[in-house]
Amino acid sequence: IRIRDRVRRRQREDMHEALVRRTLPNQAKIGDLYECLRAGRVIQVDEQPTLSVSTAGGLEDEAITLPLCREVIDRSVLVSEEEILDALRGLYRADGQLVEGAAGVPVAAFRQVAGDYTGKTVAIVLCGRNVSPEVAAMITRSAMPPRGPL
Repeated sequence: IRIRDRVRRRQREDMHEALVRRTLPNQAKIGDLYECLRAGRVIQVDEQPTLSVSTAGGLEDEAITLPLCREVIDRSVLVSEEEILDALRGLYRADGQLVEGAAGVPVAAFRQVAGDYTGKTVAIVLCGRNVSPEVAAMITRSAMPPRGPL
């Protein structure tokens, strides 16, 4: 029991670090987690195509995901596919980072609410370079090579 408690505590800490300002993709096609949080229970939502593939999956009834997210998420910001793509292009232009759609979501969300954080230090953790050739082409085709800030 002690080991499991330590693992759960560490998972909770990791999730808290990653999800304090959790963002969700696709304003028009709201994801499962957002709908489950609104409903207060796991519900099934039809998945829709999105650039943020790794955040689009369904929740399992037995998983710790929903209770943990209810505990650590204090704000959700919904972003559109266009905003995700624009964020991905901005990351590529500014820093040469070619990242997957899920990594573009927090950048897109922050752009919406940046004014709320004026004068504050903000860190956005980006992870994931699982970019399909098609999405990479969408990002690089209309984005100039790295040149400056987002």
